[in-house]
Amino acid sequence: MGSSIPRRWIVLLGLVVARLAFGFQLQTVSVLAPGLMQGLALDLIEMGTLVGLFMLPGLLLALPGGMISQKIGERRFLIGCLLAMAFGGFLCGMAEDYSTLWIGRLISGFGAIGINVAMSKIVIDWFAGKEINTAMAIFLSGFPVGIALALVSLGHLATPDGWPLGLHSAAMFSFVALLVFLVSYRRAPVSSSQGGPAPRLNFAEVALVSVAGLIWALYNAAFMITVSFVPLYLISEGHSAVGAASLMGIGVWASIFGVPFGGIVADKIRRVNLFIISSLLFWAVSILLVIPFSHSTFSLAILLAAMTFVSSLSAGPIVALTSEVLRAEVRSTGMGVFYMWLYGGLALGPMMGGYVSDAVRDPVAPIYLITTLLVVAAMTLGLFRLLQSRYPHNELS
Repeated sequence: MGSSIPRRWIVLLGLVVARLAFGFQLQTVSVLAPGLMQGLALDLIEMGTLVGLFMLPGLLLALPGGMISQKIGERRFLIGCLLAMAFGGFLCGMAEDYSTLWIGRLISGFGAIGINVAMSKIVIDWFAGKEINTAMAIFLSGFPVGIALALVSLGHLATPDGWPLGLHSAAMFSFVALLVFLVSYRRAPVSSSQGGPAPRLNFAEVALVSVAGLIWALYNAAFMITVSFVPLYLISEGHSAVGAASLMGIGVWASIFGVPFGGIVADKIRRVNLFIISSLLFWAVSILLVIPFSHSTFSLAILLAAMTFVSSLSAGPIVALTSEVLRAEVRSTGMGVFYMWLYGGLALGPMMGGYVSDAVRDPVAPIYLITTLLVVAAMTLGLFRLLQSRYPHNELS
């Protein structure tokens, strides 16, 4: 008896499992840090490098990754990516020194490129013109859920003897994701994964997907500054390090519900511009309220939960903007361009936060930077729509 579930949702399920593995593996090093530092005599700089190595390949290879996926086919590309994540994780778990961890983490990072670039493109292939905001939001929500799973399941392994098992569990998660992908994946009826010479993006597509990518980069830069520097501000106001981290952790759980809910609502109301701008501006205003509420733990908890929930509502609709401007046959390359902007935001966000803190010599400065970035992101959506109106749809199809 055939399944009554539409094929596109089964495909999406496989992609979400891979996204869970992506978030889980990213977070393992942070959760296991106490054990790694004791067991292998690592310092904080080395630990920070191991965290960043997982994302570094994306900054350099997001665009080439999209082109390779388009040339050899997304199925073969993603099998290789998931195998790389699993192999890199197993290598980390067997490490006896920092250099082996470094190599394993970098290999995993190469594999993770496909989770963002090629899988986002598959979501668009299956859901463009249907429930695209909902589907993209569900796909994106796998990342914070994966992070949350690592936080709640690996803490007891953060010991000099337990960390290898934690890293091996992340590798096994990636291998399970590969098996689920093999079972669930089917090529979309309209897909760019045909192999052979890759079609080229036209000027309109490059311009529009770059502006959409800039919105996503600004969003994620603001997020990285929020999770990196708001706790430091709270500590400067008298909170303990554990208390400040716990308050920010509330946001992770709020976003788990906010991201998919935002996609569903955006598909229902069909006023994407107002929805995205309202979410961004709510975040821009509410982050400023951290300053007057900084001495009230209860008020901060409510504020940060509400802020993160509302800010996460726009994640799916922002990424779904790419579905409006890319032809099916160039989506792999186009998503590579889009994610180059994302990785730039992830890398530059913390750097900008640190720069303004040092320049102003005040831990509150990054909070004002967050508001500035979010206002610019809302204005950039206006630029996106203006450019979109200049290029008729038939130039993109």
